Amino acid sequence: MPASVAALLACSTQALAQTRTLNSGSTIYQQTGDFTATTGDSRLGTGGIFDQLFANTWYFRTGSFNGVRIFSSLVTPSYTQEAANVGSWRWLNNGAGPTDRFDATLRISLNEVAPGAAQVLNELTLTNRTATAVTFNIFNRIDLDLSGTNTDDRIAAAQAPGVLAFRQSDASTNFANIAGFGADRFAVNTSTNIRNLFPTSSLNAGTILNLNNTVTNAGPADLAVALQWTFTLNPGESFSLASSFAINAPAIPAPGAAGLLLAGGALAARRRRR
Repeated sequence: MPASVAALLACSTQALAQTRTLNSGSTIYQQTGDFTATTGDSRLGTGGIFDQLFANTWYFRTGSFNGVRIFSSLVTPSYTQEAANVGSWRWLNNGAGPTDRFDATLRISLNEVAPGAAQVLNELTLTNRTATAVTFNIFNRIDLDLSGTNTDDRIAAAQAPGVLAFRQSDASTNFANIAGFGADRFAVNTSTNIRNLFPTSSLNAGTILNLNNTVTNAGPADLAVALQWTFTLNPGESFSLASSFAINAPAIPAPGAAGLLLAGGALAARRRRR
């Protein structure tokens, strides 16, 4: 590990509680707070630039509950370091009420394509643990700061069949690709405006939210992307979804996600679990 990356790791681990760290080559990914932080909760260091990611945050809304909650607002997840570059978080019996209970596992994989180029894959699986059908809305807020700066980014939609995709660039030659596989809705705006769509504290229930499918601000500015998936699960049924972002590389699934690929490029899969 380069000394510069090691210094970042040491500093960040001391300063931030519950910091989970993934490594791939010279690239480092850090997730802090186990999905309780509502401002910045993530870091991505690659190519000698140490802080190109501000947030990779997940939220949920369930059928009988109108507000949006950050994933760890009610249940503390267990964490498993599956490999140096793979970590997973598991929530058991999560949900805002007795009719909305679910289990969830989020698996994050880091892949260094080359020095200065890296991919991050999020794979989330939810299982309905109630006796009735439940409708879920899942949100992913992705806030990249290309080149370690947050004032000169631009984002344009670059959609593909079954994928909500975006291309981010800045004043340098660095670029990023962001994708929501099988996502239903999106929003692109300033980092502050996207963050303000969601709860301002881990226990704030928020309000009813459906993203507006609009690039409200394309930059140059401090920008972020939000993605939304909507689906209904019968008792015991599971649903898997994925998002990906990459710096100086395509936002494509890692080999471990190949089983999620469906016709048309959508990455969404249902399966029954007991």
